[in-house]
Amino acid sequence: MSKSNLINRELWKSVYKMYMVDKIPIEEIADKLGYAPESISKLREQFGLPPRTKEWLYNEYAASMFNEEQEQIILGGMLGDGCIQSRTSRNPIYTETHSIHQLEYISWKQTKLYPFVKSVSIGHKETQAQIRSVAMPQLRFYRNVFYPDDHKLIPVESLRWLDDLAVAVWYMDDGSITQKSGVMRFATCGFNLKTVGMLQGWLATKYDIMSYIYVDKGIYPNLVIQKESNNKLMKIIEPHIIPSMRYKLGQL
Repeated sequence: MSKSNLINRELWKSVYKMYMVDKIPIEEIADKLGYAPESISKLREQFGLPPRTKEWLYNEYAASMFNEEQEQIILGGMLGDGCIQSRTSRNPIYTETHSIHQLEYISWKQTKLYPFVKSVSIGHKETQAQIRSVAMPQLRFYRNVFYPDDHKLIPVESLRWLDDLAVAVWYMDDGSITQKSGVMRFATCGFNLKTVGMLQGWLATKYDIMSYIYVDKGIYPNLVIQKESNNKLMKIIEPHIIPSMRYKLGQL
């Protein structure tokens, strides 16, 4: 079984839905997908799905899949402030922390990701707000894709999965605009120059948005939108920007 299957999103979705949601036997899944039964069993293991005899280990949410909007919010979070935490003996969780000043934004994410995320918690002397999902086998796939070596990275294949909502979430997480000059940028300092260059190329190819990379203090790469592309970026993200984050569009 090819390792490329581990980042084959459509194959993972098919196997997960048939095996975990619809409870279809392995032999029938193999027939539907054109694989040998032993190959489906191998995929089940690679995708981190339980053997039939151990399904009781998983909570009720394991039999559900993210809807399209929820997946795009998580994907946007992978470009931004989201984190998928792996745990040795249990399923991964999705977590994200923001300043208490962005409570409305993190509450919006919690509402959109419900029932997988139940509530917002306030911590660190009431200066931070955090969401934390229930443990989910659904997140094993995304953990494998975005943390292949236990460090977050963005595989080029994953960029094909992103739509305008994911870009808007990325911007709400890590975007900003300079009020006087109107310069828009993404704070991509958590990624290396190669990854930032890949994101730059992707924005140009998919959206015709031109940008340049500014390395702050010689260490922190930022993706700066060329001013003539501001309107293109605005058109893509503005319909998805929630009221409390519209200051990032220069709308006070």
